[in-house]
Amino acid sequence: DWRRRGLTTLELLVVGTLAVVLILGTSVVVSQSGQQVWAYTDARMAAMTVAQQAMNRLSEELRRARQPTLSCPGTNTISFIRYDTGASVQYWCESCDEASPGNLMRSVGGAPQVVASGLSGFTLSCPPPPDGVMRVRLTARIATERGLATNTLESRVWVRNPNP
Repeated sequence: DWRRRGLTTLELLVVGTLAVVLILGTSVVVSQSGQQVWAYTDARMAAMTVAQQAMNRLSEELRRARQPTLSCPGTNTISFIRYDTGASVQYWCESCDEASPGNLMRSVGGAPQVVASGLSGFTLSCPPPPDGVMRVRLTARIATERGLATNTLESRVWVRNPNP
């Protein structure tokens, strides 16, 4: 009678092997998708860090700017004189566009230096409104296997207007 016979050792081995193959296949797929998510998240965090560091530096210097000296000669350029040191400071985005991200540059006394790389956007509300609150927007992009990881930061910075 087949109901009392049970399973043979060979049948148990076949079922066990199939179960192990299914479990291994599923774990490989989950592992690969986890690695892709990690790589994309890592790239986004790198873009956010780059944009945040650049925003912090620019905001801190804008807080030390004399409002009457603030000028924006180009769409991606800002110039001002710091009230505490009297130094002439200029920020501009070199080759910043959607197709090929560029660098946020800073110049004090004519010596340019890179503040942040991988920026695809740098916009300002210039000239600042009468209340002295300036809007600054930075967009950072980093290429990944799954495309571009983008992060946009926007900040409002109060530009001081001390008596000279």
